[in-house]
Amino acid sequence: MQKLDSELIAFLRTLVYAILFIGIFWLIKVYEVTSGFKLTRFGVYPREADGFLGIFTGPFIHGSWDHLISNSFPLLMMILLLLSFYKRVAVVVFVLSWFFTGFMVWFFARPSYHIGASGVVYALIGFVLGSGLFRRNSLSIMLSLLILAVYSSYFIGFKQEEGVSWESHILGAVVGFVQAFLFKGVRENSEDHDDQIVYRETKKEFFFQRDTFEKTKYQRWLDSLAPTEGDQSGE
Repeated sequence: MQKLDSELIAFLRTLVYAILFIGIFWLIKVYEVTSGFKLTRFGVYPREADGFLGIFTGPFIHGSWDHLISNSFPLLMMILLLLSFYKRVAVVVFVLSWFFTGFMVWFFARPSYHIGASGVVYALIGFVLGSGLFRRNSLSIMLSLLILAVYSSYFIGFKQEEGVSWESHILGAVVGFVQAFLFKGVRENSEDHDDQIVYRETKKEFFFQRDTFEKTKYQRWLDSLAPTEGDQSGE
C-alpha cells in the first residue's frame, strides 16, 4: 500500500512538471497574440545561420491556437509515458529528440520557417515504437502497441503538404527510432524481472526404455535373467 502511494505521488509530481513545462508554450502564444509581435522568425530556417537558433526556440512557437492544442496533449502524454516507464533515459531522450530533430530539419528541410513541437512529438513516438521492436519485452511491446493504436493517424503527417512541416515529422520519427536502438540495452527497474523464464527440475518420464533402440529384444531378455546386486549379496 505504501509503495502504491509513493508511486501515485511520483506520477502526480511528474504530471505537474509536464503541465508546467507545456504551460510555457501557452504563455509564449499568449504573449505573441497580445503583443502582436510575430515569433515565427524564431523558428528553424534551414541552412541559414540565423535560423540555427530555431533548433532551440522553434518547438515553443506555434502558428495558431489549433496548432498549439494539437501538439500540447500528445506532448503531455509522451512526456508522462517517458518519465513513467523509461526513467533512466527519459531526460536524455527528450533533450536529444529536441536538438537533433531541429538540427536535421535545419540541415535537410525546405527553405522556410519551421515551427511547432510536432517534430519532438514524432521523435518521442518513434522512440516508444522502436523500443517495442528492439527491447522485445512485454512492457515495451505493450506501450508501443498502445501508442500505435492511439496515434496511428499520425502516419498521415508524413505526407507532403503545403504549410505543414512534414520534414519535422519524418526526421523526428527517425531520430526517435535511432535512439530506441542506441538505448535498447538500458533496462528499467520495471524490466529487471520481466520475461524471465523460471526453470524447475522435474523427473523425466519416458514412454520407451532408454535402451530400446540400443539393444535387441533377445539382449534385454538375457539382462532380465542376470542376477541383481541384491541377489548376489544374499547368496
